[in-house]
Amino acid sequence: MLILSFRVCLLASFLIAVFKLGDWKNWRRYYSTTLFVMVMNLAASFLTYHHALWSYNTGFLVKSGTVVELINSFVILPATVFIFLSKLPVGNRLYQYLYILLWVCLFTGLELADHYIVGGISYNMGGHP
Repeated sequence: MLILSFRVCLLASFLIAVFKLGDWKNWRRYYSTTLFVMVMNLAASFLTYHHALWSYNTGFLVKSGTVVELINSFVILPATVFIFLSKLPVGNRLYQYLYILLWVCLFTGLELADHYIVGGISYNMGGHP
């Protein structure tokens, strides 16, 4: 139940954030990058299906890692790309590097929490799930 709660809260947080922080007036500027990220994630998932580096532990409502991967591809990643590019600092390289570092720390923290606290993801380094 903890895994489901974590994933629902994460999904809700990303949806709220994308509507509050996204640059909706200029969404067309980010559209191609969003599609690229979605297609690349789906392609990587397809190509590494039998030798995945990680597996998603299933929960109450989610019965397979494929569902989690589809949610990642169609909700989490597009929201991330849209927010990231909408707020990317222009001009000052130092601010750009710090901004990228902020996002790396954010997603590292989410993944660490999902692995060590929630137990929603397991690393199997190419083994079978």
